Amino acid sequence: MRQIATIAHGMGKMKINDDRFFRQVVLQSERIAKDAKEQELSNIVWACASAGFKSAALFDAVAGEWQRICDKGNMQDLSNIIWAFGKAGHKSEVLFNAVAGEHLRISADERGQVSERSQRAFWKTININDATHYEN
Repeated sequence: MRQIATIAHGMGKMKINDDRFFRQVVLQSERIAKDAKEQELSNIVWACASAGFKSAALFDAVAGEWQRICDKGNMQDLSNIIWAFGKAGHKSEVLFNAVAGEHLRISADERGQVSERSQRAFWKTININDATHYEN
């Protein structure tokens, strides 16, 4: 998974929405969601959102791992995942509620920028009027 996450991160950083690559990620979305480490999930969804690639299948699969993400993910992982969901306009109440439940850990984070970024993305996303999901 590390290789997929690293390639995805590079593509996201350069804003390259390569349909061939991201479609292969989507085809493996269930396996990626189950097997990838929290940072790898964070990098992959961040890259998709940054590159403008939207996939309900991938984001739903990642959201399905909300318990593990909240239990094992660090603040940067939570921040990147919530930012990516907000940027992609992909709403997941179970994931957002789980992350909101981490409010004490988030607010206690020494890097206030991460907490502020997470909170902005979180509130932006949950204020979407309808559950907008995108399919590619």
